[in-house]
Amino acid sequence: METLYFDGPILTMLDGRKRVEALLVRDGIIVGKGWREEMLRLSDETPEMVDLKGSTLLPAFIDAHSHLSFLAYTQAMVDLTDSKDFQEI
Repeated sequence: METLYFDGPILTMLDGRKRVEALLVRDGIIVGKGWREEMLRLSDETPEMVDLKGSTLLPAFIDAHSHLSFLAYTQAMVDLTDSKDFQEI
């Protein structure tokens, strides 16, 4: 199964956050990025077309979630980044 994502900022995280026009995914694997027509030619079949309608697509390989309780915990910590010795602490 192939899916072609288009019509939104697609961030590749390569070349200084380079954006592309379309992203082709085959069986869950990114197989191409570039111009929409180029990705259609690269396709082995007629892909499912997903119009992003201006939404940003950011490919990820991890479960990008956060825990609110951890954020609260870190806010209670003292920032000692600039401390160079025990006296400064």
